Amino acid sequence: IDEFTKESRNYYKKLSNECIKIVNKSELIYCNKPDSSFYLFIDIRKLKIDDKTFCERLLNEFKTAISPGSSFGYSGFVRASICGKHDDIKKGLRQLVKFANSL
Repeated sequence: IDEFTKESRNYYKKLSNECIKIVNKSELIYCNKPDSSFYLFIDIRKLKIDDKTFCERLLNEFKTAISPGSSFGYSGFVRASICGKHDDIKKGLRQLVKFANSL
């Protein structure tokens, strides 16, 4: 089980770093390296849109689901899960960036 844990930790660390690079290509949103490997908290405060509206519009307009950061005590942020298929995660984050850049 220690080997599995080590492999999983390395996998999510690598995926997390790749995802952060995708998000941080935008000058309007920003993501720090997460404490947890499964979730990214993305700063959307420069967009001047509340996190709930951002999530709702992203879902309706780009068919991409994320959570408002305010649900976890972080207003002005959104939470994206990086659990799932590698390609789906990256596609969703690219959609998020595209949406943010369109505002």
